[in-house]
Amino acid sequence: MYSEYIKKLISTGHIVIGKNVVLGEGISFITAVDSITIIEDNVSVGNNVSVGYNSVIRKGSSVGSYSRIGNNVSVGENVHITKSTHIGDYVELMRNCKVLKQSEIGDYVVLGEGSICADSAIEYNVMVGDNSSIDTCSVIGCNSTIGDSTLINDTTMGTDCVIHNNVRISMSNMPSHIEVSPDVSLHNVNTLLRDYMVYVFPVCKLTHGIIKRACMNKLGHISNDILHKHVLHRSQITMRFLNTITNFISMYILS
Repeated sequence: MYSEYIKKLISTGHIVIGKNVVLGEGISFITAVDSITIIEDNVSVGNNVSVGYNSVIRKGSSVGSYSRIGNNVSVGENVHITKSTHIGDYVELMRNCKVLKQSEIGDYVVLGEGSICADSAIEYNVMVGDNSSIDTCSVIGCNSTIGDSTLINDTTMGTDCVIHNNVRISMSNMPSHIEVSPDVSLHNVNTLLRDYMVYVFPVCKLTHGIIKRACMNKLGHISNDILHKHVLHRSQITMRFLNTITNFISMYILS
C-alpha cells in the first residue's frame, strides 16, 4: 500500500499511478497548480527519488534511488535510469534508452530511442539521435546535436556542435562550433581551434593527432587533401607537416 503522502496526492489529482507500480521510501513529488504527474503500469521508482510536476514515466521503466527527475519530463517505455542520476527539466527520454552511472542530463535534452548516456554529462538544449552512446566521463556542450548510431567515449565537446550519423569519437577534446560529417572516426584528437567553424569530411580517420587552426582551408574546413581516406598516427604528425600547413595559412587565408 502507498503512504498517506502518496494517497493524498492521488486524491487531489496531482499524480496518477498505474498498476503494479513500486515506489520506494522517501520519494517526493513536486506539485504545482493544475499540474499532474503520471506513472504508468509496471514502473519501479527507488528510494529518495524526486519527481517534478507534469512529468510522465511510462510503462516498464525504472528509476534508481537518489535520482532526480525534473519538471515536464517524459520518460519513455522501458527506460532504465540508475541511481544518483540527475535529469533536468523539459527532457525527453525516448523508449528503451538508458541513463547510467550517475549521469547528469541538462534541461531541454532529447535522448533518442535506444540511446545510452553512461557516467557522462549532457548540458542543456542537446538532441541525441537513436541508438547512440555517450559514455566514460564524456561531456556534451549545450546547443549541440548528436546524430543516430554515433558513439562518443571519454570525450569533452564544446558548445554548438553538430555530430552527424555513424560517427566515432573517443579520448578527444573537441572545441565549440565543430561539425563532423557522417562516417568519421576521431580518436585521441586534441583540437586547438577556438574561433572558427570546423568541418571534418566523411571517411576521415585521425588517431593520436592534433587538429590545429593550420589544418583549415579558406572555408574553415579540415581539408580533404590532408585527412581524406588517411589514417594519421602520432609519428606522422611531424613539424614538417605543421610547417607546411602554416605556410598554407599564410599564403591563402591570412593574405
